[in-house]
Amino acid sequence: MFSTDAEQWAKETFQYADLGDSRRTKRLIKLTSSLANHLGLSLVQSLKSPADIEAAYRFARNQAINPQAIAEAGFVATAEQVKHYDCLLALEDTTSLEFTHSTVRDEMGHTTSNKRSRGMHAHSVLLFAPDKQQVVGLIEQTRWTRDLQAYGQSQHHASRAYKDKESYKWERASRAMETRLGAGMRKVISVCDREADIIEYLTYKVSNHQRFVVRSMQSRCIEESPDKLCCEMLLSPLAWKLLWSKQNKSKPPKKAPSLYWAYINLGKLAGWYDSKRNGRVGWERLWEGWFILQTILEGYLLVQSLELEM
Repeated sequence: MFSTDAEQWAKETFQYADLGDSRRTKRLIKLTSSLANHLGLSLVQSLKSPADIEAAYRFARNQAINPQAIAEAGFVATAEQVKHYDCLLALEDTTSLEFTHSTVRDEMGHTTSNKRSRGMHAHSVLLFAPDKQQVVGLIEQTRWTRDLQAYGQSQHHASRAYKDKESYKWERASRAMETRLGAGMRKVISVCDREADIIEYLTYKVSNHQRFVVRSMQSRCIEESPDKLCCEMLLSPLAWKLLWSKQNKSKPPKKAPSLYWAYINLGKLAGWYDSKRNGRVGWERLWEGWFILQTILEGYLLVQSLELEM
């Protein structure tokens, strides 16, 4: 599964890259292993000989090599690793890459509110196994440059179609991830910042039964809402009933409690106490409570199976 050997990692990740020629694939493996062995250094600094440097530049300039084919090879390798884990966090975010050199400036778009800025954007999804404390790999990445002629179009976002907006990147990433993982998507919890707090994306995740954590862009009183969000959006019927029995020491109700109830009691299960009186559970306590509940659930199912055997 997890490898600290750069050569082995490079081979496992890119050996099936379809670049039109096996020699190109071998060169890719050599380049990526060299870069992995020299983190933080440039391509030139990571290579040993002038011949290797020249070969690297020829590889980078080769118009016959499709960059997306290299990316897809990495995504496929990551998807293969998913079967070794029971729970995965899909950590998503967008970053801007600044390129101001005159040779590429005309190909770039603006990256900030300043029209003079030049660069590109990349939206990445990194799979992380919390129980193993291991990075599994990149499962999706989309790269784009903004159209300079469309500068200022965000002012008219209300009149534009959802799929034409840059914010569609969150749903696009989830769709691509599900295509690659298939049934393995059930193991994944998408973790996004408040930029993903848009109704279309949340509706997509809920309607497709995909788990997610999105930082709210604005305060929402979900506990007091007449239509409370049910905790079964997060926990299975058996899981919340076990949590209820553990925390309340009583028989679970027939109707599932609210999502806010699950949020608070997962924190309490890990020893959280609302000392600041703000009703906010920290991420560490929340995940600790989640894993404690999974242990309780596994123990309950094990006892049930033993009773059936007897």
